[in-house]
Amino acid sequence: MTRLTTLLEETKLALDSVASAKWSEAQIAAQLNAQLVSMIRKMTETDQAYHAHVFTILATAARTIHTGKYAYRMPPWMMKLSEVRQYLGGSGVNVGPIIPRTSKWGGQGWVHTAINEIALVGWSQAMDLECYVSKIPARMTKGTLGAQSPATSSQLLLDPDGAAGDATNFPHESVADAYAGAVFEITGPAGTRKGQMLRCIASTPNQGVGTNQHLLTMESAWTSQPQTGDTYEMHAEIPGEHSRLLVLLVARALLSQQRNLEGVRIYQAELQEQWQQFLDAIKERDLQQPAVIQDPLPTMGVSPAMSSVMWEQ
Repeated sequence: MTRLTTLLEETKLALDSVASAKWSEAQIAAQLNAQLVSMIRKMTETDQAYHAHVFTILATAARTIHTGKYAYRMPPWMMKLSEVRQYLGGSGVNVGPIIPRTSKWGGQGWVHTAINEIALVGWSQAMDLECYVSKIPARMTKGTLGAQSPATSSQLLLDPDGAAGDATNFPHESVADAYAGAVFEITGPAGTRKGQMLRCIASTPNQGVGTNQHLLTMESAWTSQPQTGDTYEMHAEIPGEHSRLLVLLVARALLSQQRNLEGVRIYQAELQEQWQQFLDAIKERDLQQPAVIQDPLPTMGVSPAMSSVMWEQ
């Protein structure tokens, strides 16, 4: 994984070498987040368990459509729903068998009924569910920590509305568990707290006295608990070997917006090479029949007039 500041610096360097226009960190970060989602979608096509998250939805939250059909609102960061089970609770075996996917019109199972909504079909009553999904990553952010009370030794409190809160140029999520899966690094000041990195496993918005605080539960306790005034940043949720591809995708998108044809052309050969390496890394192969995987570059963030440049070399 690669921290946000490194990605910002490398993207600025790529842009500065081919363009006189300047982009703000917020503009670059917005493209980094958009292109990151695009890359993770491609990785999820190969392995739907990639970027997995497990969460429960209680029967009390279900909406009755009619007898035998019950709707559940899914979180907005759900990319792909791969498995649904009945959640039984308790301290023993807490999940039942897999609930199969079925038709909207019959059978017994679960079905998509709308954007971010599923329904149980063919049951006499709503049930508690445990869902396994591929997750859209939270938008990367960085900033300065405010007061950490009431965070415990295995938590982190982000407070963008506090006097010493997070940088206002970067987005913050507003729904539960949006930051689950994200890696946070304490980047300063120098001392025992700097350099610590932990993965968030759950997050709850609107905590504490601030209007937009996020209480993050980490995978383990901090070696030295973060304090007010410490700086932090998130890492891109892809392997570090693909960070150059992410930078080039962002540079291409921003240069395309400026209609900088020559700038797009300069990086095209390297972009094609990095894209092929990315495909080779994420595609499953038959070891007896090695093959070159062909898949065109995504055009996300590239204007139609500029997209043809991708195929000219």
